[in-house]
Amino acid sequence: MAKATYMGLGALDSNVRFLSTASTVYTLADDDQAVWALWGGQSSAARIRLPAPLAGVSYNIFFTDDAVSSATKITCSGAYDIYYSNVDRVQTTGKAVSLGSTLEGGAWIKLIAINEYRWAVVDAKSSTTNTLNLQTTST
Repeated sequence: MAKATYMGLGALDSNVRFLSTASTVYTLADDDQAVWALWGGQSSAARIRLPAPLAGVSYNIFFTDDAVSSATKITCSGAYDIYYSNVDRVQTTGKAVSLGSTLEGGAWIKLIAINEYRWAVVDAKSSTTNTLNLQTTST
């Protein structure tokens, strides 16, 4: 016998969560894990702060609108860092990463904690209108 489904259309593929843009700094929480976390952009410089890494924790951040004054920064603090590969496939680490443009709408960043001190950007997809390159940035 078939199980009950969402509106009779089949099982949900994934959950969606809108991240609050009430402040220019948003700290990701446990409830933001393993969902499509939608970021609507800001009218001023904005940061999405990662919590302390715990191996296996993941976040999918999808940008639903462009940034206005500067690209949104994904940051971590303390002894933690972010491991990533830039457009030239050069691997490096940093305290913060951002997309290479304020034209973020349609872009997606996936982060996975690979141990207790490091996050990894395992995928970064560009928008359909602009090629966005992941880059290190100051926090």
